Amino acid sequence: MKDNYDDFDDEEIDEPKYDRHYNPVKSKCTAVILAILFGTFGWLYTYKYDAWKFWVNLCLCIVTGGIWGIVSFIWVLIDQSTKPKDFYRYYFRD
Repeated sequence: MKDNYDDFDDEEIDEPKYDRHYNPVKSKCTAVILAILFGTFGWLYTYKYDAWKFWVNLCLCIVTGGIWGIVSFIWVLIDQSTKPKDFYRYYFRD
């Protein structure tokens, strides 16, 4: 009895290739909107680059009872909006 799979060569079958280091393109518009909506948590969108800013500001907000949150909100808004579009386009791409 003949298998139906005998007609195919192994070379013809393309296996899907998965990239373990897939990084979707980031958007400056999304970064600014997240900064407006979530304040200090807007830095989580670019966490690989801005992790230290997030943790420093979160700790200062906790220590000052939230008063530092006003400064943090202004800082994250200015920080995310002044970065060039290329920063987001090539954000940690290999």
